[in-house]
Amino acid sequence: MKIITKGNIISTICISYTLVSLYMILVELLVGNFTTTHFNMLSALVITTIGVIILSLHNTLDFLPPLIMIIVQYLIATFLICGLILLASNFMDIHENGYKDMIISFTLPYIIGALLYYIHLKNEIRKQNESLNYIRSNR
Repeated sequence: MKIITKGNIISTICISYTLVSLYMILVELLVGNFTTTHFNMLSALVITTIGVIILSLHNTLDFLPPLIMIIVQYLIATFLICGLILLASNFMDIHENGYKDMIISFTLPYIIGALLYYIHLKNEIRKQNESLNYIRSNR
């Protein structure tokens, strides 16, 4: 039985890389060599997690028109990221443009990810609707 296949090799690599990176960061933290680069890597993980979770909760905002829902999701994610920067500012110095830079760095990947997510979601909904119509027509 083959566990790693052509269909899951990319996600397996990504997950493995993330786990190895987290292990290396935690070792550096325990040894006392934690740097801003390590912090940036952890921040990237947290920001990615925020973006994915916000996108995955789209069904809680289904009562809104789609464009408004996407904007609200982006604003919530941006607010959470600014909260992360505010929290980090208690432990380290943040550049005077830190908030602006983080928002700019987050926005483009989030837009690309949201577009891909909603295109995939729309295709899945279309497939489900086709299946339902097929089931209804064969009764």
